[in-house]
Amino acid sequence: MSTELHSTKRSTVILIMVGFAIIAAVGLIALRTDFFESAEPARNVTAEEAALLAEMRGANAGAGVVPVRMTLPSGDSPVTVDGYVDWETPLVYARYDDGDGPGLVQAIPGLSASAPDDEEAFAAGEAPEEGWKVRPMLPQEDLGLSPADKALDLVSSSVFTLGSPGEDDAVAFEGRSRWERTEVVDGVEVSVFRAPILVESGGADAPEAYYWVDEEGGLRRFEVNLGGDEMARVDFLLDKRTEVETVHPVDLLGGPRVDPKPAEGEMLETIAGVRAANAYSGAGLSLTVPQADGSLVTGGGFVDWAGATVYTTAVSEETGELKLLRPGGFAARAVDSDELRLPIPTDGWESVAVGDESAKDYFGTVESLLYRVLEMRADVPEDPAELEGEASVLREYEEDGESYTIVEYPVQGDVAAEAGESAFRYHLDAEGRLAAVEMMTAAGVARAEIDHGVDAPSLSVPWEVGRTIG
Repeated sequence: MSTELHSTKRSTVILIMVGFAIIAAVGLIALRTDFFESAEPARNVTAEEAALLAEMRGANAGAGVVPVRMTLPSGDSPVTVDGYVDWETPLVYARYDDGDGPGLVQAIPGLSASAPDDEEAFAAGEAPEEGWKVRPMLPQEDLGLSPADKALDLVSSSVFTLGSPGEDDAVAFEGRSRWERTEVVDGVEVSVFRAPILVESGGADAPEAYYWVDEEGGLRRFEVNLGGDEMARVDFLLDKRTEVETVHPVDLLGGPRVDPKPAEGEMLETIAGVRAANAYSGAGLSLTVPQADGSLVTGGGFVDWAGATVYTTAVSEETGELKLLRPGGFAARAVDSDELRLPIPTDGWESVAVGDESAKDYFGTVESLLYRVLEMRADVPEDPAELEGEASVLREYEEDGESYTIVEYPVQGDVAAEAGESAFRYHLDAEGRLAAVEMMTAAGVARAEIDHGVDAPSLSVPWEVGRTIG
C-alpha cells in the first residue's frame, strides 16, 4: 500500500536519458553537419578548448536568471519561445503560443506546469497564483501534448544539464568533442563546439549537441536535434539582462527554492511539539493533489485528530468522491458535486482495510497525503534531542501578513533523506502550529492546508464502514 514519493531533487540524469532514448529508438539522434560552412576545417578540440568546455557548466550555474529565446521545431513552422532560465533552482519559465493562443509554462527537472497567459506577470518574472496545472515531463501516457509541448520538454530537460556548480573534468571533452568554427553572437566572438551532453549514459554513447561558447566559458547558444531536419535552438541572452533577478517555481512545483539549515534551540523545541499540539483537536482541511495524468484533485473537509478521522471531498474535472480515513483503513463514495455532505452519508461507501490485499489498488496520492495529515498527532511531545541533526529549517516566508516556517523532519519511520530532499514538508505558523503538509510526488507537489480556526464537527463514521476501517 504505497504510492510513488519523490525527493525534491529530481533525477535530471534519468529524465534526460529517457527522453533521448525515446528519440534514439527511432533513429533520430544524429546531429546534422551540413548546416554550416567554415573556412577552417573542423577538428578535435585542443586541451585549452576542452578546459573552456569544462568551465562552461560552472559559469552557467553562477549566472543567475538569464533571458532566453528558444526556437523549437514544430510541424511546418518553428515556434518561438521567450523565457527565463534560473540556473540555481533550476527552472525554465516560458511564454509561447503553440497554436491555441499564448500561455505560460514553468519547468523543473521532471515536471512541467502550465497556466493561461499573463503577459504582465511574465514580463516581471512573476507567476500568477492561480490556474496552474502540472504534469510529468515526457509523459509515457498520451496527455494530448502538441509537438511544441514535447519539444519544449526535451529542450528544457537538456538545458537542465548545462548548469552544474564547480568545474567539469576537461578529460570528459578531450577526444569526444570537435571545434567547428568561430562565429559572432550578440557582438561577441564565440567558438562553436560539437560536444556530448554531460549525463550518465550507462555505457551508451552520450547524446551530442552544438555549443556556442565565449572566451570566458559563457554559453551563448545551444542547439540539439530532436528529430527530423530542423535543430532546436536556445539563445542565452547574456547581454540583454532584464530587471528580473529571481524567478520562483509555483507551489505545484515546490515553490521558491529552499536553503536547508539544521533546526536548533527554540525551533527544535517547536518542531518536537507540533504533533502533540494536535492530539485533542481538529481543523479544517483543503487539498490540492496533482495526478500523473495531468489532472488536479482538489477538496475540502476536516481532520479530527482526537477522533483519528479525516473526512473530505476529492474532486477533479472527471471524478468526484467523498473520502473517509481512519487508522484501520479508508473508504470512498462517488458524488457529483464538490459539496461536503454532513452528516456523513450512511450508504454508497466502498471500504478497504489497511491490511487487505486489494488496498494497494485503491491507495493513491490523495490517500498518502491524508494519512500523513492524520499521523500529525501524538500523545506526548517528541524528544528534541532525538530530532537534533534530523530536523531542518528549509525556508521562512510571509503570506497575508502572517509569518511561516517550512521545516522537515522524520515522522512515523520515514526513510532517511538528505536535508531538503524529504518526501514531506511541514509549514508552521508563528505560533508553531501546523499550517500545511506538502508531499513530493512524481506528478508534482501535493498540499493539504490546515485551518485551526475551523473546529471539526463530530464525525460519526457509518457503522458498516467503521467495521472495516476502524
